[in-house]
Amino acid sequence: DWNNPTTFDGIITLTSLADADLVAGKVGKQCYNFDGTNDYASIPDNANQAGMSALTIEAVVWLDVLNASQAIFTNVTNNYLSIIVTNVAINTIIVTTSGTETLGYTYTFPTGQWVYLVYTWDNLSPSKLYINGAFVQNGDDLGNGTVSDSAGGLRIGERAATGDIPWDGKIDGV
Repeated sequence: DWNNPTTFDGIITLTSLADADLVAGKVGKQCYNFDGTNDYASIPDNANQAGMSALTIEAVVWLDVLNASQAIFTNVTNNYLSIIVTNVAINTIIVTTSGTETLGYTYTFPTGQWVYLVYTWDNLSPSKLYINGAFVQNGDDLGNGTVSDSAGGLRIGERAATGDIPWDGKIDGV
């Protein structure tokens, strides 16, 4: 629900928020502003997060400062699913029952402007990354099963497994 910053897809509800502030959003009425230090949003483990044969993650993001690595979206346990921005690339990973699908795209992420990211994966073809509506990269096509059960929730704005690489900016419409 683009207008309710605590509900995602009408199914999953945000259960904890560490310090991120609500500010005017690009897509919805509000979005979360992460300070690049210790802010994140958590979504609890949900049976719908495992066994999927396809998924799409989209986010409208604003980066204040480009650091070495910053997490947009990660899984709590072992980074079974993640979208990480570095100072020179966007990297994704999804662990499936048949292997690990990775995608790396060389990209200098802009600061001070909204960027629309879409990551898609299904078990019949390589994952795909789109930036601002344009296709930019395929994954390596090594994860063709179903999404592995990570036994953990999801985190927005920080790498959940280790509590590091926090996002410094806004994240809207995840």
